[in-house]
Amino acid sequence: MNISTVNPYTILKTSLYNVMVNAFVKEVAKIPRVKAVAPFRACFNSKNIGSTRVGPAVPYIDLVMQSASVY
Repeated sequence: MNISTVNPYTILKTSLYNVMVNAFVKEVAKIPRVKAVAPFRACFNSKNIGSTRVGPAVPYIDLVMQSASVY
């Protein structure tokens, strides 16, 4: 995984990205997909995404670092 100050998103190894995207797509199956925008593989119609008091109503993705000393 690369956390970049240049790219406005996290870059994952392809194998990890594919697993994450497949799981996310499965969880939001009721939200209509739209044509993908590079470099992303799965894009959704934001008009069909609800909201909560803390943001969009979508599944959480937690990135867990290998070391306990990373915050």
